[in-house]
Amino acid sequence: MTSSPAAQGLRAALRGGRVWGDLVVVDEVGSTNVEVTRLAEPWSVVLARRQTAGRGRRGRSWSDSEGLGLACSMLVPGTPPDDLGWVPLAVGLGVRDCLSGLDLPTSLKWPNDVLADIAGEERKVCGILCEARPGRAKGGPAASPAAGATEVVVGVGVNLDHDRGQLPVETATSLRLLAEEHAVAPPDRAEIAPSLLDAVRDRLEQVGSDSLRSDYRAACATIGRQVVVHRPDGSVLHGVGEDVAPDGRLVVLADGSSATVSAGDVQHVRHR
Repeated sequence: MTSSPAAQGLRAALRGGRVWGDLVVVDEVGSTNVEVTRLAEPWSVVLARRQTAGRGRRGRSWSDSEGLGLACSMLVPGTPPDDLGWVPLAVGLGVRDCLSGLDLPTSLKWPNDVLADIAGEERKVCGILCEARPGRAKGGPAASPAAGATEVVVGVGVNLDHDRGQLPVETATSLRLLAEEHAVAPPDRAEIAPSLLDAVRDRLEQVGSDSLRSDYRAACATIGRQVVVHRPDGSVLHGVGEDVAPDGRLVVLADGSSATVSAGDVQHVRHR
């Protein structure tokens, strides 16, 4: 369903040798994650300039009605249940890879916050939401779930052209401001969209591999840092990020013992 000129241009700009599903490029959408679930083919993509009803982790709202960002979602097929914990981590690493290729250095905060250093402060440059659901056989929403398969809807929202006063929260930044920080040309939408999709898919296709686990650990700034973890049940864990477990959970050394974290808000404690 690559019909619009913008969608045709995106497909032509993607790296060759891969089969992509439907590519849909629109100016505005409520939620790219919702829209991409209406498509049937694996590796289908919805990309939008503006997203007005997006969602973040733990039910938070996310929108960019100014049209200064880039929102995209893709359908990721056939992830084994034991590897699901690594999908969000792989997406964050793929975004980091993309930005590194544009001379925009970033690091990762577990699980997949992509952080940029702006004047000595860690600032979040994009949001990622991964939603797992039963896999579908080819044929669309009415088809029977594929046995043992889990389809994942991967959504990425990038702050692209925001100035400081246009950012959604104080702790955010944009690729434009990051480019200024490093005295490089800011990427435009046409440049970053195919690079982002290719880089994220590269990492998603490595899920389950030792190389992905190794590369993620090397890029994760949470390992070795003092952290505060706010868990969904309201409890708070203070400690040091020690490692990432084989299933993707964060291992925190606290009070002389190791605790694993599968969900929660992680804060890096600033060094003073």
